[in-house]
Amino acid sequence: MTKQMTTTLNGRSATVASTARDVADTLAANGVRYAAISFVDMHGKPKCKMVPLGHLAQAALGSEMFTGAALDGVPQDVNDDEVAPHPDLDHPIVMPFNREIAWFPGDLWIGDTPFEACSRQILKRVTADAATLGYTFNLGIETEFFLLTDTETPGPASPDDNLDKPCYDLRTMLHNYPVVDEIVSARTSWVGTSTRSIMRTATASSRLTSPTRTWCPCRTAWCSSE
Repeated sequence: MTKQMTTTLNGRSATVASTARDVADTLAANGVRYAAISFVDMHGKPKCKMVPLGHLAQAALGSEMFTGAALDGVPQDVNDDEVAPHPDLDHPIVMPFNREIAWFPGDLWIGDTPFEACSRQILKRVTADAATLGYTFNLGIETEFFLLTDTETPGPASPDDNLDKPCYDLRTMLHNYPVVDEIVSARTSWVGTSTRSIMRTATASSRLTSPTRTWCPCRTAWCSSE
């Protein structure tokens, strides 16, 4: 197996390295120490190479390697060249649960060539094909979380959760306000105003939806951001 750092990236290696250093400086100023450069495997699990933030410029040119034969869905033999994740420098996410780590989505490359079997490369090709037919790809994510008591037999976190259909109960939301606020604040720190959170059950349910309305905790209501 060879291990060779990419020498050019679309003919812009110097620009990529410079951009990576700028991104690293910005993240470091906000307390980030490590970069987790990731791709998603066929099981939907993120795989990553984590490097000190000062190494981001080298990683952006392909210094970090995966042995494809060790991963499901990567069609390689053990003697094939290793694949390198190239971070998307425009879309780092500082992990809200550990703000010393920034997660980067990445594309797999072999040397100077994009790896065709990379899940992100496949998505890019499919969306490009769809665009020629006039289609635009939109993604909506509804994330949900549930609040339960930390006991031997977990139960609803609110004592007022005593109905068969307890959805949308203001009392249960207010009972759990401190932890709900902590979750929402963590999410909005990297998603921004596109995030809103509601209590749909006596536990909690959270969804990413409108970019124009945000949760106003002081009024327990939806407020317009316009």
